[in-house]
Amino acid sequence: AERMRALNRGNPVPLGAFVTNVLAPKNLTLEDFQRFVRHDVGVQQMIAVTSLGGNLVTPQEIRSFYEREHQELSAQVVFFPATNYLAGIPVPPSALTNFFEEQSAQYRLPERVQVNYVKFAASNFLTEAHALLGQVTNLEARIEAEYQQRGSNYFADAKSPAEAKEKIRELALNEAALTAARKQALAFAADLFDQKPVAPDTLVTFAKAKGLTPLVSPPFDREEPPAGLDVRADFLRAAFALSADEPYSQPLMGSDGVYLISLNKKLPSEIPTFESLRDRVTQDYRFREAVMAARQAGQSFYTTASNALAAGKAFAGVFSEAKVQPVLPPPFSISSRTIGGIEGRVSLPQFKQAAFSTPPGQVSNFNPTSDGGFLVYVQAKLPLDEVRMKADLAEFSRAVRQTRKGLLG
Repeated sequence: AERMRALNRGNPVPLGAFVTNVLAPKNLTLEDFQRFVRHDVGVQQMIAVTSLGGNLVTPQEIRSFYEREHQELSAQVVFFPATNYLAGIPVPPSALTNFFEEQSAQYRLPERVQVNYVKFAASNFLTEAHALLGQVTNLEARIEAEYQQRGSNYFADAKSPAEAKEKIRELALNEAALTAARKQALAFAADLFDQKPVAPDTLVTFAKAKGLTPLVSPPFDREEPPAGLDVRADFLRAAFALSADEPYSQPLMGSDGVYLISLNKKLPSEIPTFESLRDRVTQDYRFREAVMAARQAGQSFYTTASNALAAGKAFAGVFSEAKVQPVLPPPFSISSRTIGGIEGRVSLPQFKQAAFSTPPGQVSNFNPTSDGGFLVYVQAKLPLDEVRMKADLAEFSRAVRQTRKGLLG
């Protein structure tokens, strides 16, 4: 009965009507439905039994979980960034050419294409756009509704609701201009498709005859749009689909205009010459060597620091002797979502793993990163805030039990 009511928005359903109107059209019988319900109830019963573990979490376990999540550490961090070593990296010519040969695959250019294109810029159709918006009798109400739907935070740079609504009006004006541009592009395309011969260069000659200026895009691949063109993914798909038999595209919408394109040339995948990439290769080589130098320095500091601590020396003295400057983040716990002085230099999970796996009074192993590495000196575990824990514990307990139920169920 509950299952039938659920299928009828909470309203009761006579059994005969249910069989006739719901089961029979699907070639199901009442026995089929009863068998389904029996199995479903069994599944729900198993979930209820296995989820009892969520209700049986003891207060001691809850406190242990809370302490693990909220126990704060006081620590110091030493970073070894590659940028500190770049200036001292020599660039022997032979080492540079060897590096290019070893890493040549990363410099390979993918298959690319260049297209001829005619752009119907939205800015050329603002008069038509204003006329189109002028025909909308409830424009202000639509702008207000759009503002309410998007919310005040949608336009983060707007200083007031009025300024946000003006931005919505500008978007509407641009859309109207694009509509007018597309209309003219479609008319141009209809005439173009009637031209002979059907060839890529026909777009160029026909555009010139119509008083338009055809242009040629820079080379681009399947992932990145051509530089300087604010176009969408369908532009890329259409460009790579062009061929001698189908040299033109349909009108393609961009953010600031409508485009018609034809094939100019296809460029195969290739590895550029070393000379054409000398500056980039030099930069990559120096960075790689700087990363290696930073990691060597970090590993050496770890050896020095761990030996000094084992001999009973203060960590501050180790810093001073090694001439490194530690970063002192504010106290943090496993549940901390941000840690001042850390963001942007190392991922929080990697930093927490290093810190919470290191005993107080010890220094972590050196942890390499993409641009060098770091290590953590854990000064102390800080006392738990008992007042905060008492305030948080009820909600924390509910969350733990709910999580346990979900995992077990």
